Amino acid sequence: MAFFDTQIISYVFKGKNDFNLNRGKVSSIVLNEFLELYFPCSSTTSKCYINPTFSLPINTGIKEISKSINGKPLAFCKRRADNISINLGNEFSSIVEFNGLGFHDALKNKDLLAFKVATYHYEKYEQKKLLQKVQFIFDNEITCYPLN
Repeated sequence: MAFFDTQIISYVFKGKNDFNLNRGKVSSIVLNEFLELYFPCSSTTSKCYINPTFSLPINTGIKEISKSINGKPLAFCKRRADNISINLGNEFSSIVEFNGLGFHDALKNKDLLAFKVATYHYEKYEQKKLLQKVQFIFDNEITCYPLN
């Protein structure tokens, strides 16, 4: 069972390495890093949240499930996503890891719609960049192992 790190996946995605990732395995932390979902200045938030039990009827449109203010869609609330809190005592600030089970479910079911809905509040170019990376993960049949 081969587990891959963020750097290996990034190099292959950018075409700088021809390493075979097919049917590889990654942790949810690696996916958060590869998809660039961490905020640089915060260890307790994410740029988007994927509900692990996310499912939509086939005829439901993305716009129908996203509330908006002034036409701008809102992000899913982090309370709806799974998370693991890591308390490092008084020496370091706490870390919260989001989306482990959400990534696992969405990748197992090849559910691109879950990622589209979770990133609907992104700017168009940011969403396109993330969805290209998700499709790369799908194409290489990479499995996500959530922290739990």
